[in-house]
Amino acid sequence: LRGVTNLGSTCFMSCVLQSLLHTPVLREFFLSEQHHCSPDERKNCLACEMVWLFQEMLSGKKNPISPHKMLHLVWTQARALAGYDQQDAHEFFINYLDLLHHHLVKEHGVSNGTSSCAPCT
Repeated sequence: LRGVTNLGSTCFMSCVLQSLLHTPVLREFFLSEQHHCSPDERKNCLACEMVWLFQEMLSGKKNPISPHKMLHLVWTQARALAGYDQQDAHEFFINYLDLLHHHLVKEHGVSNGTSSCAPCT
């Protein structure tokens, strides 16, 4: 595994991302090419960044990665977390999962559990 560069008071984000990387169901989903975005959506897609993060972290390379695009996407989609103020890892975790969930629900058309995705509980 590779390390994560601190982008200035972002250790809370590194902690959460590393925890998500060690979650088997997420690792399986994001490394199995189940997520698809159009080229136009890719530049603002949190799930695409998660795919990139999983691929890079598990690539075998030794140098740390810089999740600056991930941070920017979170800041633009969860304004309460924007800026270099000290943040709480739990707050980031909840907001990040919520953003990721909404994106994937939109992508897969989950509505009251009536799709190929597992229903939201």
